[in-house]
Amino acid sequence: MVSNDSGWHYPFAEVSVPTLDIVTTPDTHPEVQSVIVVIDVLRATTMIAALLDAGANFVWPVRSIEKARHLRIEHPELMIAGERSGLRPEGFDMGNSPAEITSSTVRGRGIVLTTTNGTAALETARHMSETVLTLSLTNLASVEHWLSNTDRDACLMCSGTDGHRSLEDELAAGLLAARMSGWDLTSRAICVREQALQLVERWGGVAGAVAQSPHAARLVELGFDRDVDACSRVSVTDCVPALDSVRGVLFRG
Repeated sequence: MVSNDSGWHYPFAEVSVPTLDIVTTPDTHPEVQSVIVVIDVLRATTMIAALLDAGANFVWPVRSIEKARHLRIEHPELMIAGERSGLRPEGFDMGNSPAEITSSTVRGRGIVLTTTNGTAALETARHMSETVLTLSLTNLASVEHWLSNTDRDACLMCSGTDGHRSLEDELAAGLLAARMSGWDLTSRAICVREQALQLVERWGGVAGAVAQSPHAARLVELGFDRDVDACSRVSVTDCVPALDSVRGVLFRG
């Protein structure tokens, strides 16, 4: 309380700050869910940003291969992309490889994308919030800027790998949390932030930390080492993919 010479007392105005939560798998209940930010560093959310950067009109995430194929039949102008067990499904135009995207291939096209983990997490997020963004290491600073210009609570949702926690997703979540000065972090967000900073210090940088992921090792075995490199770059795009809650497609934000 403060007072003036007349004896009147004025309460201090309470300043509320937004809360940032992190869930390490999509089936973990978030403490806040005003804005959901889905993360699948290797490779779906990196792929989504890369497609939109290359001029794709939109990316339509779907859970199943069958749904992607059905949409292609209904809308022959669409391209279908994705993976299962890291590899491109039969009959798909593209896999899930951000390093292989070219503007000449995707510019002006709508892309249907289905992946093992990331697109399923996006479907979960769509049922939880009307505002869903995607985060990768490549657009870290841009998502930070977007969140810093809102007063809404946010939850970073890691897609994980086959239902298990994923080092690279938590790394991106933790590095973003470390940038959100002035925000109220939940206890688990603080924990993920500290683990991410320790990983970066231990392995000499972000790329070194990503390389420790079992998922990264698996992609290298499959011949996608260029993808691991592409997904390890930090803040190289200003693209913030945002999900249209009505149509269920991602546009460049």
